[in-house]
Amino acid sequence: MKNLLRAASLPLLVIVLGISGCARHPRYAAEPGVRVRRPVHPVALHHVFRGALFETMGDPASALIEYQEALLYDSTSSSIYQAVGENYLRLGKVASAIRMLERAVELDTGNTEALRLLSDLYQRSRDYDRVEWALRLLLRREPDDPDVLRNLAGLLVARGRAAEALEIVETAAKRATFGAEDWLSLAEVFSRQGAIDQARVLLERAIREEPSNEEAYLELADVYLEAGDTSAAKILLERTASTHPDFHQVRRRLHDIHVMQGDWAAAIRLLEQEVAEDSSDLGLWLQLGRLLVQKGDTARAESLFAELTDRFPGDPAPYISLAAVHVARGDTEAAIEVLRRGLGRSWSDELADRTRDLLVRRGRTEEALKLVQEWVRRDSSRVPPRLQLADLYLTLGDTVAAEKELESVVSAFPEDWRGYFALGRLLYLRRAWKDALASLGRARQLEDGFPGTWVLMGLAYLRQDSLEQAVAVLREAAVRFPQDAQAPFLLGSALMRLRRPQEAVEWFEKSRALDPEDLDVLLGLAAAYDELEWYDRSDSLYRKVLQLDPNHPTALNNYAYSLSLRGERLQEAFEMAEKALRAEPENGAFLDTMGWILYKMGRYEEALTYIQRASELRTDSADVFEHLGDVLEKLGRLDQAREAWEKALRLDSSRGHLSQKIGGR
Repeated sequence: MKNLLRAASLPLLVIVLGISGCARHPRYAAEPGVRVRRPVHPVALHHVFRGALFETMGDPASALIEYQEALLYDSTSSSIYQAVGENYLRLGKVASAIRMLERAVELDTGNTEALRLLSDLYQRSRDYDRVEWALRLLLRREPDDPDVLRNLAGLLVARGRAAEALEIVETAAKRATFGAEDWLSLAEVFSRQGAIDQARVLLERAIREEPSNEEAYLELADVYLEAGDTSAAKILLERTASTHPDFHQVRRRLHDIHVMQGDWAAAIRLLEQEVAEDSSDLGLWLQLGRLLVQKGDTARAESLFAELTDRFPGDPAPYISLAAVHVARGDTEAAIEVLRRGLGRSWSDELADRTRDLLVRRGRTEEALKLVQEWVRRDSSRVPPRLQLADLYLTLGDTVAAEKELESVVSAFPEDWRGYFALGRLLYLRRAWKDALASLGRARQLEDGFPGTWVLMGLAYLRQDSLEQAVAVLREAAVRFPQDAQAPFLLGSALMRLRRPQEAVEWFEKSRALDPEDLDVLLGLAAAYDELEWYDRSDSLYRKVLQLDPNHPTALNNYAYSLSLRGERLQEAFEMAEKALRAEPENGAFLDTMGWILYKMGRYEEALTYIQRASELRTDSADVFEHLGDVLEKLGRLDQAREAWEKALRLDSSRGHLSQKIGGR
């Protein structure tokens, strides 16, 4: 279809000829497309000229006035009505444009330009009956126009009239000359709408018209495959490959079907035929080797890949494929040797990367470091190898060298965000929160579309107890990256530390929706439910976590502590806390939980043992020191109890109830 709005709707000559050829006759009285000649009204002609000039000046409103003036002197000109319609369209008056264009077609059913415009406008307004009317009329006028035929066929198929569409196509073919490409194009219209039988008929017609057109056979095979008839597709392709040995794409498609069906032997035979005809195509050889591996013939695959390393010594692919065979056999050392041989013959970043990966996997980090140092020495203009070098320094515990390398990267590549991110991550690991945030902030300025930067910034703020800043960063990250589960989880965690459990629930739920089996998310949500005293929900989540991992220490501890706070099922809580402590005997939070359960059970001396040890390990926990004070009070050691409560109050000044405990004793 042509554009609805052309730069200038009609050249002057066309409009003038249109007027001179218009007769005053009843609607559709003349034979369609035949114009009765008569003298042109000079005033109408004058306004037509002026209207066309205004169009070329980009002034459709003035052009419209002139064309309407012209109609006062010649109201039977299809071309003038068309010009009026087009200018209405330019002014955004679609309904008026349609009426004028319809009048143009009434006056001259041979006005194909007006019909095309009407077809487009009907399509836009979803008036498919009128679209069909316009396309049918166009097809009668221009039976050789493949666009019109395709559009009409597509419309009918979409409306569930595929058989009728096929009949129209076959009728049109009797009036026009269609080549194989035309049949292919029409078949695609039917196939795209799911009219498989009709598409098959047209493709068979294309093959009859041009038996040497390989694309027609491929399309017909695809039609069979879409219909679920793999056998028919296979038979067609096998027969075609036999009669047309030069049809390489047909053989490739047949090969794909063999692979899809797991018929490795048949697929291998086809590839062997291909490489016999063109032994210089490395891609075919590699594909053959991979098929041998899938068939289980690794010995032959290994021999083939080894031969290819000698025939194509400068290409990394044969070395990588041969190394993969060795890795699959469990012989990583042999794989490393192959890759090193390839590097010795022709250095390749891909070979270096694979070799480094295998060396690290084997624990040969020092060798990997030397390899990457050589890589950087050869080419220091790329960021990834230098980041790998820093990672290897870090793996070896040399944080100074790692930091120095990353500082060199950001100095050499000040506009590449990856260096700043890697440096920020290293500084984060070194607990240099402020410097980490500065580097991560620069990475975010350069590239704000990587969620890891936002998440790491949020973590850095959390680590330095800048909770409001953490919430701001993580909230924006959660909104920007709605498919990332980590940001809403960390946001929920930050809100919990701010004692805003109701808000935390919302974000934990979002994270859970993205990753329903993440145990940390489930435990965070359970803690928020606990804080809100929605115990049915929290208990359900604790049970779910313990179903997934019955020995999860944190789940055992948190569930036990929740029960102890409620004073419910204390023996069950005791058993869970005991199990958690067996896993992590020096965990201060777990020791405090056990002490508090024993306190609730009235076993104060035992409780004191656990909570005192917890206070030594968690010197900044107001909960632990409040619990310690409560246990000491029960044991009659009131002065020590006051000291413990006073420390708890210093750690958390919001615990106003502690003043009563301290002053009331």
